[in-house]
Amino acid sequence: MKRIIAFLLITVFAFGLVSCSDKLPEGVVVAYGDVEVDEGFFYSEVSAYKSSYLYNVAGLDADSPVVWAGDSEEEGVTVGEAIIRLALEESAAMAWAVDWAKKNGIELTDDDYSLIEQDLALLEEQCGGREEYIKFIEEHGFTEEEMKKNAEFSLYYDKAMQSLTSKGGKYEISEEEINEYFEENYVAVKHVYVNNVAELGEDGETYVQISAETLEEKEQKAETIEKALENGDDFDILYSMSDDGMISPYPDGMVITYGDVASIDYEEACFDLEIGEWKRVDIPYYGIYFIKRVEIPEALGEQRKAEIPYVMRADIQQEIYDEFEDEFVINKQYIEDFDINAVEVQ
Repeated sequence: MKRIIAFLLITVFAFGLVSCSDKLPEGVVVAYGDVEVDEGFFYSEVSAYKSSYLYNVAGLDADSPVVWAGDSEEEGVTVGEAIIRLALEESAAMAWAVDWAKKNGIELTDDDYSLIEQDLALLEEQCGGREEYIKFIEEHGFTEEEMKKNAEFSLYYDKAMQSLTSKGGKYEISEEEINEYFEENYVAVKHVYVNNVAELGEDGETYVQISAETLEEKEQKAETIEKALENGDDFDILYSMSDDGMISPYPDGMVITYGDVASIDYEEACFDLEIGEWKRVDIPYYGIYFIKRVEIPEALGEQRKAEIPYVMRADIQQEIYDEFEDEFVINKQYIEDFDINAVEVQ
């Protein structure tokens, strides 16, 4: 089962009985059956979508109202409006899944509750101790009890989706679908990185802008590598010259999919290349990369395949929303008034 810390950081569920009317309790955005999703969760969903779009699609590192006012792929809908709708659909689908879990005999075990305690303890440790942990969760509008409750719901959702997408489930994901998705969305690459951006300062701890002298050395290194590759030299020999030491953790190359890397230029180069081809990519504020696409290492490929059912949940959530759209109770006024510019990026 996937760890739940990341989910804890962004999820706020509120659970209660829902009437069949169009009215919802204060602070609730959408509900299905016995599950309500409140404003905190919805805000976090918008923040996650907004951050992903900003960094991975727009290629920006700072918020910009112009982005959200721009046109989306759907005619007459702005990017901001599209993100708000995505967050609503995902929130609603998750409410349906948790309700389904509770009504179909899915229960949390002692091991599940132990996992919750372990993850909360780890989160506390990562915050730097109990005092900082309490401060952290209060800043995000949580109490300790709410954190535990949120973790329970995240596990209910996870169990529901595991059951729904397994063989014979309502939204079964077949092995063929996983393999097809993998082939279309994953590649393996090696790169030789030349850092012409920053270097360690005199304190040996912080990075500063690279000096003119070092910059010249790096440019010469890049030219040497490029000429060697053009002359047909073995990429694997040059691979050991990468300034980020990539060969150590990824001797056979790393496997990536869309959104894995911060640079759109790097990502596009990876997917544009054929196996065996290489390309030089100069990325402002990042450095120079000589990228080669390679065969996907079997072990790494299997590891990444294991995550695909989770990745494909986005499409399943859309199916759920479309199928049960008329049964969701939505605070339409809240959605209409929601200001995406007021949401902080992560």
